[in-house]
Amino acid sequence: MKYKITLLCLFLSILITSSVCAQKVYYWKDEKGVMNVTTTPPPDNIKKYDTDSYQKDTKEEIEQYQRHVEQKRRAEEAIDEANRRAYQAKEASQKTSSRQAEQQDRQHRQQRENQDLRNREADKLEAEARKTIAGSRGMTASQRNMLENAARMRAGQEPTPYTPPPYTPPKGAINVQTGEYYPPGAGGVIEPKTGTLLPDVGGGYVDPRTGEFMPKVGP
Repeated sequence: MKYKITLLCLFLSILITSSVCAQKVYYWKDEKGVMNVTTTPPPDNIKKYDTDSYQKDTKEEIEQYQRHVEQKRRAEEAIDEANRRAYQAKEASQKTSSRQAEQQDRQHRQQRENQDLRNREADKLEAEARKTIAGSRGMTASQRNMLENAARMRAGQEPTPYTPPPYTPPKGAINVQTGEYYPPGAGGVIEPKTGTLLPDVGGGYVDPRTGEFMPKVGP
C-alpha cells in the first residue's frame, strides 16, 4: 500500500511539473528594478518584458532540428564550394586571356618588324633598279626584274634576303713591331705565343716579364 501511494505521488508531481513547464514564463522588472518571474503577464504599467517557454522538445523534434542544421550546413558548404570554383574558373580565364593577348601582341610586333624589313629591302632594290646604266636607252630586263622582285618582297611574296650583322672583331691589341694580334684577356691581352697575360695600364699593355710597354692601336 505504501509503495502504491509513493508511485501515485510521483506520477502526480510529474503531471504538475509538465503542466507548469508548458506554460509561458514572463520576465519583467518592477518600479524598483527588481526582476520578476511569473507565469502570468506583468501589470499594464510594465511595458517591456520577455517571454519564454520551458516546454521540453520531443525526441522527434530534436532529431528534426538536427537534420535541419545539418542540411543548412551542407547547403552553405555547397555554396562556398561553388563560389570557390567560380572564382578559380574566372581567374584561370583571365590568365588565359592575358596570355593570349600577350601572344597576339608579340605576333603583331613581329609582323610589323618583318614588314618594315621587307619595305627597307624593297626600297634598296628599287633604288638599285632605277639607277641609269651607262649606254642604255631605257630600263633593262635586269632592272625590270629587280622592280618586280621588290614589289613581291613588299607584298610578302618574295623572301627577304638575309643580311648578316657587321663583323666586329674582339677588342684586343696589335703588336706594332710584328703586326701580331693579341686577343683580349681578363684585365689585359694575351700574348698568343706564350699565353702570358699583358696587364692593361690605360694607354697600352705591359709585359710582366720584360717590362716592355705596348701601346694601344685603334679602338
